[in-house]
Amino acid sequence: MAKIISKKTMEKVVVVALFLGTLMWWNTSSVSAKNYNVWVGGVQVTSQNAKDVLRDGGSVKYNASKKTLILKNALIQDAHTVNDSGTRYVCGIYYNVRGGSFKIKLIGSNNIFVPYVENAEYSYGICPAMGASKPSISGNGSLTLISNDATRLNAGISTSCSLTIGGKAKVNAQAFTSATGMSYGIFTYNCKCTIKGSAKVTSYGSSGAFNKIPSFGKGYTPSVRAGINSNRIMLNKKKPSKKTYKKYQYIEIKKAKKSKKKTSSGVKTVKIKKVERMKKRFNIYWKAHKNNCSGYQLQVSENKKFPKNLTYTHTIQGSQYDGTGVTGLQSGHRYYIRMRAFSIGQFSTKYGKWTKTRSVVPK
Repeated sequence: MAKIISKKTMEKVVVVALFLGTLMWWNTSSVSAKNYNVWVGGVQVTSQNAKDVLRDGGSVKYNASKKTLILKNALIQDAHTVNDSGTRYVCGIYYNVRGGSFKIKLIGSNNIFVPYVENAEYSYGICPAMGASKPSISGNGSLTLISNDATRLNAGISTSCSLTIGGKAKVNAQAFTSATGMSYGIFTYNCKCTIKGSAKVTSYGSSGAFNKIPSFGKGYTPSVRAGINSNRIMLNKKKPSKKTYKKYQYIEIKKAKKSKKKTSSGVKTVKIKKVERMKKRFNIYWKAHKNNCSGYQLQVSENKKFPKNLTYTHTIQGSQYDGTGVTGLQSGHRYYIRMRAFSIGQFSTKYGKWTKTRSVVPK
């Protein structure tokens, strides 16, 4: 049997429903109103759009608790304009997050193209606010940054907080060739740029690739290509002088490959005791090896580089010997000599290192 609700009861139900609806709307609004001091391509990051900042399927994401901005095949072609006491800054990525480091993780191929803004005094691909968290770029992807014309300064990356580029990140920072202002690929103000891990950094600016000499992490030996631009390379060197980084407009830096260390044969180097010059000959004496030795090789040459056509090799079988003589030489003619020991094994012959080259002039 249907129950009839009185008009007064119905009014109470409506009031409660309205109250609950208002409360739910207020809670939702308060959550959506949480803004982060991070701007990407002119869009401010919020708690609502943090998982898809540019509304393109998630090429840019932000983790506020870890202060990490994730770029995954992102294309950023707009910028955030900052007005500071009448000065205009145009930035592809701008943030004013405080404390620790602000991480930018690269996945895939990413690009930041800063648009031209009339009367802009500064144009940057990435720019943290003064005193903000230190920028740290890492990941396995790449990032190309191209700033635009500005009346004072434009740079691919500009920071007053120490910059770190690490991991396997590939960063290409390019500054627009400005008609009026300065342009640097990477510009650091009262701080440093550190390259570490296996990162590769390319920097270009008409005023210089870097305004300050970069530093390198532990175990990072830089291999550098430098010149006027990518088509006019004037230097290709491992671990160049510090002057290089401020001398050229275009610089590529990557971690030099480690040279393979030769494994030791286990055969000791011969210790020469004495070289005795005589008429048209000389005698040589050394300390005999007791272990891991089958004999010795003695080379005599008319050239200190020991070319094959001017070098005679004498083999002494037996580790017990500690001296030999070389005859048939020209009086007053200089000869170069060196020795090494060898050990004959079941499958191969191992050789020790050559001694330092000595010279002798027979009487």
